[in-house]
Amino acid sequence: MIARKRGFTLIEMVVGMVVLAISLVMLSTLMFPQAERAAQGIYQARAAQAGQVVMGELMARQFDSATPSGGGAVTALNCTKVTPGTDPTQWLFLEDFNGYRGSVDDLLGSSSYDRYQVAVDVGCNTGAVGATVWSGGAKVVTITISAPDGSPYPYQLVRGNY
Repeated sequence: MIARKRGFTLIEMVVGMVVLAISLVMLSTLMFPQAERAAQGIYQARAAQAGQVVMGELMARQFDSATPSGGGAVTALNCTKVTPGTDPTQWLFLEDFNGYRGSVDDLLGSSSYDRYQVAVDVGCNTGAVGATVWSGGAKVVTITISAPDGSPYPYQLVRGNY
């Protein structure tokens, strides 16, 4: 009796490679995109947290440069300032943040939100629809947080002069 040699035949090797190729294609098309979508929830949560922290920082600032810090009569209110300066951690008034574009970390003076960007726009709340004169009552602040993947998360607040 002749002993058979052990091993794989050529057909078994080809079938094995085809099965392996099909499984790798399915893995790359079905599973790998899931990992990217899983990170989206983390980006949303961190952007919401960053937006809340930035809003708190802006709400802590004085309403306007013409508004006295201890209260009293207001002479003339400016809606926004044109040139606030360079260091956002040194800005004192809400109007200083108009047009700010940069890192959340630079705005807050921390390193908690790496690769998150923020855009701040301060506008006048004219009150009535179609009104063009600002009564000095409130300012609308639009904050847009951009996550590391580029997704924008806009937030808006209305700040009154009180």
